[in-house]
Order: sequence, then structure tokens, then C-alpha cells
Amino acid sequence: DCASFPCLNGGTCQDGVNDYSCTCPPGYNGKNCSTPVSKCEHGPCHNGATCHERNNRYVCECARGYGGLNCQFLLPEPPQGAVIVDITEKYTEGQSSQFPWIAVCAGIILVLMLLLGCAAIVVCFRLKTQKRQPQQDACRSSEVETMNNLANCQREKDISISVIGATQIKNTNKKIDFHSENADKNGYKAR
Repeated sequence: DCASFPCLNGGTCQDGVNDYSCTCPPGYNGKNCSTPVSKCEHGPCHNGATCHERNNRYVCECARGYGGLNCQFLLPEPPQGAVIVDITEKYTEGQSSQFPWIAVCAGIILVLMLLLGCAAIVVCFRLKTQKRQPQQDACRSSEVETMNNLANCQREKDISISVIGATQIKNTNKKIDFHSENADKNGYKAR
């Protein structure tokens, strides 16, 4: 009898004597597994609620005083009699609540300190670069004018000696002019 595949929705057929039986997958039941199991079959609603099946889902209609998806929560009882709201009390509560001035001031102070720190770093960096440039310029100008003050420009002197050659330079305390035409024997002329 299982040759005609009578079980639907993925059910498993078992042959019997002139009969068959279907083992249905979860969510289906019936002789041929053709009937979907009711969502309300297992009683998902609590506390005396009524279960209704809608659009392949269940909805619980809760008894008075209960709430939640499955009516599992006991709701607070509404007050008996007239409800009185004291507006003045709520207004004074709103006025007395403190604005977080301490937090705001602390945030402003932190931002200012960060800005001052960045400004100090920029100033220090600029001062260092400005101090380096005049020294380098002074070394170059003193090298052109005289051969004195070599202690201030030791690195520059070493470079110039290695390029020109130590035998061509004579260190004197006189200002000199280098001439290419009609020069004296030693290659420089005193002023």
C-alpha cells in the first residue's frame, strides 16, 4: 500500500496488512500527515487565557489582570476610585533635579588642557627649528668673511677641508680675498 506514496509532508510510510500507517514529521498529523498541527494544541497560553490560531500563528486572549505574549505576567491592579495627579509636586521635582554642571565643566577643562598641550608642542617644535636655522646661516656667513670662529662651525669646516683639501688652506687672522688673476705666490692677497 506504500507504493502509492500516501504520506504527505515528508511522512514515512509503513506497510501493514491491507493497510499502511504514516509516521508524521513534527508539525503535521492525521492518517496521511496532511493536517498541520494546531499551534494551540500544546496549550501555549497561561492563566486561563484562550488560544486562537491566526495566519499559521497563535494569539493568546488573556484573562483580566494578565498580560504578555502567553499571558504569563500578572499585571498590577489599577487603583480603585478617582486618580489624582499632583502637578505641583512633579514640577518641583523637575526643578530640583540638578544639571550635571560638574561633568560639563570637567569635559570643558579636559578639552582646553588638550588644546593647550598641543599648542605647547607646536611652539616647542617651532622654537627648535628657528634656533637651528640662524646657527647654520651664521656658520655660512662667517665662513665667507673670515676663517676665524672655527669652533662654532666645526662640522662645516670639516666638510670644506675634505672638499678643498687641507694643503690649499692657510689659517690666519687676516681677512683675505681670493684672486684668480695676478695672484701672489701663496694664492691669496692681504687687504
